[in-house]
Amino acid sequence: MNRSEIKGSKKNTRNKVCAKIIAYIFWIGIIGYTLINATDSPRYDLVFTKNELLLNAIGLTIGMSIGILVFSMVFGFGLYIATESKNYIIKYIFTGFKEIAMGTPLIVMIFLVVYVFAPIINVTDKNLLGCLSIILYMSAYVSNSYKSVIDMIDQNQYVVMNLYDFNLYQRYRYVILPQIMRPYSEFQ
Repeated sequence: MNRSEIKGSKKNTRNKVCAKIIAYIFWIGIIGYTLINATDSPRYDLVFTKNELLLNAIGLTIGMSIGILVFSMVFGFGLYIATESKNYIIKYIFTGFKEIAMGTPLIVMIFLVVYVFAPIINVTDKNLLGCLSIILYMSAYVSNSYKSVIDMIDQNQYVVMNLYDFNLYQRYRYVILPQIMRPYSEFQ
């Protein structure tokens, strides 16, 4: 690297740091403005007096989020497998579900699950129905991410899998699934 490239690199790094600081100040300002002007008489003292209720809510939210993530990934993978099926009936049924789920706003999906499908399956737990609706909604998008990752697998890897005579299970277990999981395991 010559001196001008080093100076440009330092300037670019400095610009990125300044942009991040400005973005943080912006979002802190928005959050602060919202907290101050959200209501006429905020009851922030409830955070300290009802902390057990707040901790239960935080635990429930984190647990539901993890459950939704795991089930969306599992159902999304199953949806991907179904949309790539050689059985045209299965392929078109699940492709139709994926297209409907991706074309439906989340709030409509929640209403459909809670008010249309819940009476059919006789479930009344609103938390479970909310989780189910988000899982159904997100699994279509997760399925697309699986498809794009699998499409990016190099043809040479398929040649090597054929060379070692991998069956379908071995292909997914040792080559495809590790590459699918890599984007989900890296924190950037």
